[in-house]
Amino acid sequence: MRIIFLLLFFRFLMQDLYAHPLAPSFYKIWEQDKGIFEVLWKGPEMRVRGEKVAPLIPEGCKALDKPNYSYENTGFIKTYKMSCDSSLIGKKIEVKGLSKSKRNVLLHITFKDKRLIQEVLNSKKSKIVISKIFSSWDFFKKYMILGFEHILSGADHLLFIFALIILMTHFKTILVTITFFTIGHSITLSLAVLDLIYLSPRVSEFGIALTLLILAAEIDQKKKSIMTSYPWGMPLFFGLIHGLGFAGALKEVGLPQSEIPLTLFSFNLGIELGQVFFIGVLCLILFLLRKVKITIPFWAKKIQTYALGSVAAFWCIERAFS
Repeated sequence: MRIIFLLLFFRFLMQDLYAHPLAPSFYKIWEQDKGIFEVLWKGPEMRVRGEKVAPLIPEGCKALDKPNYSYENTGFIKTYKMSCDSSLIGKKIEVKGLSKSKRNVLLHITFKDKRLIQEVLNSKKSKIVISKIFSSWDFFKKYMILGFEHILSGADHLLFIFALIILMTHFKTILVTITFFTIGHSITLSLAVLDLIYLSPRVSEFGIALTLLILAAEIDQKKKSIMTSYPWGMPLFFGLIHGLGFAGALKEVGLPQSEIPLTLFSFNLGIELGQVFFIGVLCLILFLLRKVKITIPFWAKKIQTYALGSVAAFWCIERAFS
């Protein structure tokens, strides 16, 4: 188990230090009259220095006025009107700079006849051609995949899950811990759906790094720790913090209320599937390693705690002063 942790640590250390994908941007287009569209672009305050992600005016369209800029909560808003020589159907909707960014863009297009197109743009898909109307099932699948990718690309979240498994040595306590962590994660998303809670992504990301730091201290305890004594309480609390990480980001970009339930449910399902996949891979590797008898020196066992604590402390400082 110790060897796995060391390998994962060095793998994550080489990975980009932005452990969680950045808060998404919101790109909304709605048709006011035939060929006349209102455009809203909302981006989060926290972004990589030098990053220039912005929507492009589709070919065959032109801006009717100068953009208006405003600031709301922790995000900036850009609005303007554009006219197109024909419908947006068949035209390319593109976001500049997205191909080299880790940001996701939530695209929402509404036509005058109430037809709706929803899409998630990212570095793998920075543009789409409007050729059909996406169904709710298409949208559900896209957000589920986004949740799955989110959990597997978040080094801090995966390290947290791995640290929980290290701390809880018995299968029963691991199962209880992960279950309550998931419950906490789901509660936060539900509260966000009902608009009963809000926390700035800046604070929640710092909180996620802080949970890692606390776990590192717990692992280093020579006597029975609080976590092992109460394998449900702390994971439940930590789950609430981790759940705010993305729920807060979705609320921040102003996703329309009518879409929040489906978005959060499918995204949360993707996260849980990714979490189960990650734990399954770890269990398989652990099973294989147990077949090999390796003597690990005492000093090597200490490295895992110091490595986790160092990375967590670095993320705390980085996110506190970002």
